[in-house]
Formats: sequence, structure tokens, C-alpha cells
Amino acid sequence: MTELIVGERFVLSSYPFGAGAFGEVFRVQDLQRPDDHDPVMKRLNDESAGHPFHFSRFRREIRTMASVEHVNVMPVIAYDLDDPLGPWLVSPFADGGNLADYITLHGPLSPDDSLKILRDVAAGVDYIHTRAILHRDLSPGNVLLLNGHWVISDFGLAHVSEQPVSFQTSYSVTGYGTTDFCSPEQKQSLASATALSDVYSLGKLFQYMQTGASPAHEPGSDLPLRFEIRKATATSPQDRYGSPALFVDGVVAAIHPAPRDPESVSDMAEQYAEDLSESSALPTSDTAAMLGWLVDLDIKKVGERDAFIDVMNQVTGNHFERLTKVDRERAMTALSRFEEAVLDADRGFNHADQPARVFAAAATGNTDATIRKIAVRALARIGGANNRWFCLDRLQEIFARPAADELVSAMVDGLKESGEVRWVFQDNSRLEQLPNPLRGRFRALLKG
Repeated sequence: MTELIVGERFVLSSYPFGAGAFGEVFRVQDLQRPDDHDPVMKRLNDESAGHPFHFSRFRREIRTMASVEHVNVMPVIAYDLDDPLGPWLVSPFADGGNLADYITLHGPLSPDDSLKILRDVAAGVDYIHTRAILHRDLSPGNVLLLNGHWVISDFGLAHVSEQPVSFQTSYSVTGYGTTDFCSPEQKQSLASATALSDVYSLGKLFQYMQTGASPAHEPGSDLPLRFEIRKATATSPQDRYGSPALFVDGVVAAIHPAPRDPESVSDMAEQYAEDLSESSALPTSDTAAMLGWLVDLDIKKVGERDAFIDVMNQVTGNHFERLTKVDRERAMTALSRFEEAVLDADRGFNHADQPARVFAAAATGNTDATIRKIAVRALARIGGANNRWFCLDRLQEIFARPAADELVSAMVDGLKESGEVRWVFQDNSRLEQLPNPLRGRFRALLKG
């Protein structure tokens, strides 16, 4: 059989060892460097080679990969855009396989092991972003282990930002597996993808590393780094980390938080409380840092619990709206923990009013059902524990506001969970002043 030599340098194997919808991958022997481990050549298959769309897209992929050079980006050994046999690209053979292979072999990874991979992949993505290139197809099959480093590969959907996008959809966003790593805006239209779409895909990759399963759904409550993953994969791009590097920073801070001592906790609480009292809207970075700090505090320790309460007592309705926009999951956690901290502290009758104001402001300034449920439950529990009518008045204000069915159910559930239904409606006139269907639902609770 006559050997096929491409580019007067590379001897192709007889059959491809890998193939996709449009391309084939061959092991090749490099005649100029015969001692090297055999590299691989990517070419279009016969059908795609005659298709103008696939042909032009593959040429763009080659140009993109050849224009970048970074330890975490698959290097290019040689390429030819105008070979009579069709364009081709030669790169090193990934001796460690791809990320999917690695997870299959090793199973779900620890947070630290996942972070090591994330650092490499994020560094590669950050680099191509500095070159105005979006990857748009970050998935386990396109993350490869090469000479001990994880590299990003397969730039078939890559887009140089200054160039117009001439197509809207691709097999890569509809084929099995990759869809689970693709951002909502990119599923709507490939042209809508931005650098934050790559951040979303990194978040899904990070989730996949730790679960070994499809990241089609949000991470469960048992996943240690769920807050960081949920922020990276927020539905709205502006709610995500602003870059791959910031995502890595968030994960590092969560896995290896800076040690705290009692004095530093008190100092931080004083600073955050002062910032909140002086401003109705903190900068995003400060808000995210404060939320992370609040959630990390151990409210079972008296000093940290008191610091937590002192800061939360300064939160207004505007503040809480800002908190939910920056990181809804952590904001919900902080509000729920505030309820427990106030009850555990048992500061007495005179210290119930300010927390009550916070919960009332969170509820009335937001139409989120979960927030409404937490606020109603907290006001009823704190008011009942202290027999504080100020809490009753705040509840009455919340109940009197027009509410959709979802909010009505949330308020009923919150009051039921509080165990303080009879205390709240000890004065029957309060119940009779409420609009239906809320009045009827509460009346049923009382009878139960």
C-alpha cells in the first residue's frame, strides 16, 4: 500500500482513530522529527470537505489555533490552509486523554483536585479572551491532558470578537453531552455568546469534575462548592463571575479561606456595618465579599454570631435587593441564618425590633416566594419568642399587600413552619382585615 504523505512531511496512518460529525483525526509520523511521539492530524471527512460552510469553518479553526500560544492551549505543530488534499492541522498527541476519559478512570474528584484542573483550563480560556477569542465549546471532550498540563482544544466554534458571526447554530450545541455545558444565551443564538458564556461552561465543567455526572441540573445541596458553581452558571450573564480568573479566585477562597481571629471578625463586622449604614448600594465586588464573609461565619460561636447579627441589622430593602442580584443563593442563606442567629442570641424584647425591620424590608421589597416565606417565618418566631407586637405589625403589613398565588402559599407555609399561628392571630380582628384568599388559608391553619 502506498503511503500518503501530507505536506511533504507527515505520513498518515491508514485509518482515522477518531472522528466527529465533520472531521477525522489520524495518527501521523513526522518525517522531520522521527523520534517524537507520533502527533495527530485533523482533517475534514470527504463529505464535509466539499461543503463550503464546513470548509470555511475548519479553515477559521486552523487560523485561530495557529494564532495563539499558551501552555494551556493545544499547540500547533504545522498546518496548511491550501493543500490540494484539503486544509489540515497537526498537533501533539494528548498522552493523558481528555477530561471525560480522566473522570471515567478516576471517578468524581475532590474539590482540591478539581481546582488543579480548573486553574489550567481557566488560564487557557483567560488567555484566548485576551486575544478577543471566545471558545464557545468547552466540554470534557475538548479539555485534554498533554505533558502534565490540561489544555483546551477544538476551536471549531471559536469566534474572534471583531469578526461577524455568519452562523447561528451548530451540532456542538445540540449533540449529546455538550448541551449540558452550554450557556442559556448560547443555546438561544450562537451569536449571543460572550466571554461570560465561557465562564458558564467552566462552571459546568467544574461541577462535572466533582460529580462525574452530567451537569444538566443545578448542583445539589450536598456539593461543597455549590455556591461558586451556581454563581458561575447563573442564568443571567451579569450575575456570573466576571472572568475565568475571578471564578478561580472564588473557588480558592471557598476551599482555603483566610484564617480569622476574634479581633479580625469584630473589625470586619464594624467595617461592613459602617459601609451598609452609609450607602444604599455597595459596589458588586464589596457585596460579593461581604456575602461570602457572612455565609462563612460560624454562628454557633458567640463572637461570630454577634458579628453576623451586627452586620445583618444594617441591611435595608435596597441592600437586600442588591444582595440577591449579586448572589441569590448566598443571600437566601444569609437571611435564613439571620433568623437562627437572632433566636439563638436571645437578646431580649428590646433587640427584636431591628431584625424585624430587616425581615420586613426584605419581604416587601422583593417578590421572591422563598424570601417571603423566610421573612414571615422569622417574624412570627422572633415575635412569638419575645411577645413583641412590633413583629405583629410588620407581619400585618406584609399580609395586607396584594400577592400572587405563589406568594400567598409562601406566606402560609412560612407561618405554618413558625409554629406561631395562634400567637399571630390572638387578636381575631387582624385576621379579618386580611384579603382573600390569604384570610381563608390562615383561617384553615387556625382550625388545623
